[in-house]
Amino acid sequence: ADRAAFVESLKAMVPQLVGQAGVPELTDMVVPQVNTFLDDPKSIEVAVKPATPTTLLVLSAAAANPASLISALGLAITANQAAAE
Repeated sequence: ADRAAFVESLKAMVPQLVGQAGVPELTDMVVPQVNTFLDDPKSIEVAVKPATPTTLLVLSAAAANPASLISALGLAITANQAAAE
């Protein structure tokens, strides 16, 4: 397959793969950024930056509700952003 066809097939698969986690917030966060990267692959960053230091106990409790885990971890995904200087 040529690159364009391959990229389109990946873009169709990503929502299904991420959606298997059953966390719509994660799908909403991941899919647009992955699509941006696939359209113009320059950079992609997955960052975990909790607002405050956290403990494994807090993260374990948050894991019971995966959407809250995203917030507790300060998860962010960005594609094709200029490097921070």
